Amino acid sequence: MLFKEKVTYFFILLCIFTNLYYLLDETEIKNIDELSDTNSNYLYCLHFAIITQTTVGYGHMYPNSERGRMLVNIHCLLTAYIFLA
Repeated sequence: MLFKEKVTYFFILLCIFTNLYYLLDETEIKNIDELSDTNSNYLYCLHFAIITQTTVGYGHMYPNSERGRMLVNIHCLLTAYIFLA
């Protein structure tokens, strides 16, 4: 896979999962950050998707339910596939 294709797939995956996280209830993703009182903010969902996709995983935001954990697992596996392909 060419670098240009990898970057394209990376951003497509980022957009898809940002929107999926945004559609989840605010109880799905636990946010420890004291600055935010809700997790349904689109910027927090984008931040969570970027941190998950780049495998940094700071730990201040994490999935709180089985459905959220499964979605994050799929996100991580697809990202690993893009990086390793």
